[in-house]
Amino acid sequence: MKKLLLFFIIIPLFSCSAIRDDSKEIVNINCPEVYFSSENNIYVGGNIEEIDLENIKYKASLNNYRFAGDCFMDNLSKNFSLDLLILVEPITKEDIAINLPIFILFYDFENKLVDKKYFRVQHNLKYNSNLTDLNSEELNNKLDISINSKDEIGSIAIGFVNLN
Repeated sequence: MKKLLLFFIIIPLFSCSAIRDDSKEIVNINCPEVYFSSENNIYVGGNIEEIDLENIKYKASLNNYRFAGDCFMDNLSKNFSLDLLILVEPITKEDIAINLPIFILFYDFENKLVDKKYFRVQHNLKYNSNLTDLNSEELNNKLDISINSKDEIGSIAIGFVNLN
């Protein structure tokens, strides 16, 4: 009976130590500076085949950001969680499916491009007929970023991808 009890005590001890992965070391790093692209800070959505004022449905602009939690590095990558605030102003009085393509460029401390990532923010904007004016809406979107680079990241540039 004692052997059986000893068996049930030793097995969980070894199995728990096998699950834990000590080779993956996580280190907090300084979060990089964030800049919004001045040339690609505004996105106009609508019918892109024919561009005129009647085909524009909304205008979006990058407004603010904050890091959600710590920036950290593990053995494989550098990880950032970025909350992005986007202001969307509807132009037409209808429901709009918003589809915003966003780029993020990563630079080292010598302003050399290290990596780039692309994201898509999607949202359905509902028209409220009770309001007399069209109100802008705030979109909060969390971007979980992971880059595989040995270079240190000094700054990030964010902007809308121009589809024209």
